[in-house]
Amino acid sequence: MNSKNIILKAQNLSKVYQEGVFSTSVLSHLDLEILSGERVAIMGPSGSGKSTLLHLLGGLESPSEGKIWVMGEKLSADANHRARLRARYLGFIYQFHHLLPELTALENTALSAVISGQTIAEGLKMANTLLDRVGLASRRHHKPSELSGGERQRVAIARALANRPLCILADEPTGNLDQKNAENILALLEELHQEFHMCLVIVTHDEKLARKLDRVLVMQDGCWA
Repeated sequence: MNSKNIILKAQNLSKVYQEGVFSTSVLSHLDLEILSGERVAIMGPSGSGKSTLLHLLGGLESPSEGKIWVMGEKLSADANHRARLRARYLGFIYQFHHLLPELTALENTALSAVISGQTIAEGLKMANTLLDRVGLASRRHHKPSELSGGERQRVAIARALANRPLCILADEPTGNLDQKNAENILALLEELHQEFHMCLVIVTHDEKLARKLDRVLVMQDGCWA
């Protein structure tokens, strides 16, 4: 496979958390490649290291050992460098939306665009376009407390797309929703994947969702099962 098609790559990835004299190994010597446009599910029991892996891939944390590349550029230990790569190439969707409560749906979405380097005018234009795309044009001026759970997650998806990422990292994106809203969010992600051609890496316990993706990876005790 041509290296230009590799969006994310991890090599010999390990993570150990140290608390005083106690250490806890969460990931152990993982290798991974995510290709352009690919849809990958990461499954496994609670505590197997799935969310930690996603945080490392996205530069939210640094590995204890190993290397990560985003579009061929190695993530460094420098938090500012990781933030720049994250803003340029990656989008995040969490189980809990993590929207800023004092901002409207439009402002939450536009903020992501501005952080990625767009002007305020460009960010607002992008936010309006995306909120319309996820079916929230009439709710753009509402704050998170005024939105339903499904609507808040739609705003979170719009926010994740606002920096025009090459890859979306999603951590249990439907885990906090009822079945109907979960199915709607999954259908929306599929439509957006086809429209924007980004790759999707989704941590999930939902086997129905996983079966719809291109590849399923299973973790057990910090390793591939």
